[in-house]
Amino acid sequence: RISHRLKSFAKSPANVRQWWHRHKCNTNPPPILKRPAENDHGGGEGGIADRSKVCYIVPTRLGDGRKEVLERTWAKDVLKDVYFVVSTEKDERSYVDWKKNTIHLAWRNFTDSSGKTVPEYEPDGLHGWQAPLVAKIMKLWEFISMQYESEWSKRCAWFVKSDDDTWINARLIQQRLQCMDPDVEVNFGYSCGFGVGIYTGYSRAVVRNFKFFIQELRKETEAQWFVGDIEDRRIGQVLMRFDINIVRAVRRNGTTKPDMAIWEPDTSVERKIEWIHTIPSKHIGCMSIAHHSRPAVMEVLAKRMTEHLEENNGVACPNNWQRQGMDAALVEAISRGCDA
Repeated sequence: RISHRLKSFAKSPANVRQWWHRHKCNTNPPPILKRPAENDHGGGEGGIADRSKVCYIVPTRLGDGRKEVLERTWAKDVLKDVYFVVSTEKDERSYVDWKKNTIHLAWRNFTDSSGKTVPEYEPDGLHGWQAPLVAKIMKLWEFISMQYESEWSKRCAWFVKSDDDTWINARLIQQRLQCMDPDVEVNFGYSCGFGVGIYTGYSRAVVRNFKFFIQELRKETEAQWFVGDIEDRRIGQVLMRFDINIVRAVRRNGTTKPDMAIWEPDTSVERKIEWIHTIPSKHIGCMSIAHHSRPAVMEVLAKRMTEHLEENNGVACPNNWQRQGMDAALVEAISRGCDA
């Protein structure tokens, strides 16, 4: 079965606050509003990245072929800005191989910005198939945040994280993000009960403070909830604790169908490809993601996207196609003169 889902995957700030008070994301304390004092968004010696610069973060396993598929499909044109994330027993420390654009996360003895080992991340204490992945993603954002001033501030204004079996429309993402301010706390990812974890993203204003957010929650006696369940929902819970809610301008593309393809894992490759060939070119350009995409599906999507961009002078999804149904934040950005 193929599900052509068109949803907001977000709520207005007022609705988010109402939802928070009803559900509280499985936590009891109220949102935390404090931030580090040195929150000027400045960069290190290398300066600071252009406000529209996007980096793509993709957790993967080396050797299974998925990395190579991405490199020749959606990531081909943005490859220098794609960073693959791995963590194996051989990784005794966390570091970035800048020549290979690969982030290595310590398998054991992960240390935070204060130099302390984080016991919650130790593999021996992680139970269930999701727990190791949650720990990996928590370590990822904490580590990037620890290196933000020295390394990432000059490279990225926006950080987009995606699964390695997901095709994403990088051109559309770039078009939407150029309308937004990376120095405002923006989360277009997953917040507890709504959102799509296979494709999340944050402004640099969020990422530079991830170490603060996560470490603050570790101080709480009942903070063990942050290493379990679905990884991106847990990240959403962390951000909601700090009153950072979802902005939907990036993901939602008006009323253009399909907004995204979220296939059941057992849907055949043949059925997916058959469906892709039925999508009008305009809809391909406005589709954010396609999840559970095998190599053959990625190849077909990439070919159709290339054809679409050639037909439309490199523009993925012109705003005037479906402006009426767009998110208010995006319409406001467009009214300030940002064309996509």
